Amino acid sequence: LSNWTISPLPLNNVSALVAAAGWRPAVPAADGTPRFYRGAFTVPSGGLADTFVTLLGWGKGQLFVNGHNVQRYWGIGPQFSFYCPAQWLVEGQNEVVLFETLRTAANLTIEPRSNHTVVGLKEATAPRRQY
Repeated sequence: LSNWTISPLPLNNVSALVAAAGWRPAVPAADGTPRFYRGAFTVPSGGLADTFVTLLGWGKGQLFVNGHNVQRYWGIGPQFSFYCPAQWLVEGQNEVVLFETLRTAANLTIEPRSNHTVVGLKEATAPRRQY
């Protein structure tokens, strides 16, 4: 390789980074082009609690909740749900940003849960929290 330039992607303030680029609806990256995905979930009044964000089916990337860098993820596992402490959440709307580096399907979702998802084992008996 010659005559190429590398530029850093500062992820210390992901909300500002993606806001500067401008949010616009996009189709999933079938070609594997890295991109940001943004969504939200609502925590009802009095419902703040430690939470696990489940990312079954997603490829490989980075998970942010309300600007906090939660975890790197990779769809080959073994971990598919990631701990998000209650202190990082707010009553009302909470922003989720994924920096996905692999191709993704069009119908993927994220799911906030009160328990950890372990694939291949019987689900834990903790009650599921509905948002």
